[in-house]
Amino acid sequence: MTSVELMQEFNRLAGDRYRLYDINDRLNPIDVEGYLNKAKDRILVEKFLSYNTPYENILALQQSYDEIHDLVSIDSDVSITGATGALGNYTQKIDANTFPSDYFYYVFSSSKITRSTVAPATNEWVGNKEINYSSLLKAISGVHNWPIIRQPLVYFNEDNLYIIRDAYTTISDINLAYLRQPDEIDVFNDTEVDMPEHWHPTIAEMAISIYLKNIFSGTESKNQDELPSLGGSVDS
Repeated sequence: MTSVELMQEFNRLAGDRYRLYDINDRLNPIDVEGYLNKAKDRILVEKFLSYNTPYENILALQQSYDEIHDLVSIDSDVSITGATGALGNYTQKIDANTFPSDYFYYVFSSSKITRSTVAPATNEWVGNKEINYSSLLKAISGVHNWPIIRQPLVYFNEDNLYIIRDAYTTISDINLAYLRQPDEIDVFNDTEVDMPEHWHPTIAEMAISIYLKNIFSGTESKNQDELPSLGGSVDS
């Protein structure tokens, strides 16, 4: 659908569900556009990002890659720094503040590694492996733990992305594949809706639900319901 077609679907559904809509409450195009844009973001959250932990959200995105692949972008200019503190001496961090401007959520990543021993390699690209909190302590090198990590590990904590390696590995580059923020629905320029086509009716349905909730609660604010947080947190 185009943006105008999606707006027309919104108006049709609103007329079906709220009998006075066409007479008294028909919204102007900019208001409909606002509800549709709010709905498109919420669809992503409800479909993929409503699990208990960032790790589970990532698995949901990876398992649905064929469905979302047009919304996945690759950042090959990732800024990485050394991490300090409890995550050990062999951990590198990607600060959330350096994520691309259209970043919505992590999907997967890969590292260019050099290994001195145990499956030695030179400037070889390998996929990173995501882990949850229960696996984190086993992966951190320390006095009583010296793991062999042939495939760098990824962990989210406080919105930052940590890449964990072992003592025999160095990482020179990282590619980050991420779910990007879909383009805005733009009724006045009648842009194509930048999401899978079979989601379009669901976007209109969600926008109607937000609109009707606002109507019956006595407010017209499109910002009444904030989106859930999209950042990672410690998952226990």
